Amino acid sequence: MGMGEPLQNYRNVLDAIGVLSEMGATTPKNVTLSTVGVAPRILAMAREAPEVRLALSLHAVSEKLRGQLLPVASPTWPLGDLADAVRTYLTTTKSSIYVEYIMLSGVNDTEHHAEELCRWLTQVAEGEAGGPAKLPVNLIPYNRTEAGDRDGFEAPTVAHCKQFRSWVRSAGVPCTIRFSTRDGSPIEAACGQLGRRLQRRGSG
Repeated sequence: MGMGEPLQNYRNVLDAIGVLSEMGATTPKNVTLSTVGVAPRILAMAREAPEVRLALSLHAVSEKLRGQLLPVASPTWPLGDLADAVRTYLTTTKSSIYVEYIMLSGVNDTEHHAEELCRWLTQVAEGEAGGPAKLPVNLIPYNRTEAGDRDGFEAPTVAHCKQFRSWVRSAGVPCTIRFSTRDGSPIEAACGQLGRRLQRRGSG
């Protein structure tokens, strides 16, 4: 994760997983690819690499807000197409998809947002054994970046993250908060930070 969009480098990524597997360094079932929702490639993964695990960086389930937070994903792969691809993936692979959801104070962290998220996940997983439990949510409190600071983004309090987790769990969706280690943020190595730091170094 954090190395760009793997499903836009699809063939090379699968080849790399194959090489690592042949070397005995890992196995496909121990690899998780994180995507912003490249719907056609999710369908391809279901056919060609069903043993590789998938994580979906979702962050919003309204098209407008998703477009603001993930302009590379929306409208290229709108939520309707993404829902169809995820549903097909679940049915074909019988696997779960981890849903990544960054927590941004006052942006996507209200009870209404939690209800929207759970409604979308429940609809996508309808008819699947386990239902929305096949789409467990990882909440990731925002880690500061220069770009995020320019947009005024802030992380919610720990207490509010726990409240959001409770709202999601009350709808029957598994939910965990993924806090970065205390040493990660100060050196800009927490989730969402490292690539930006390396980019600055390279441009200097």
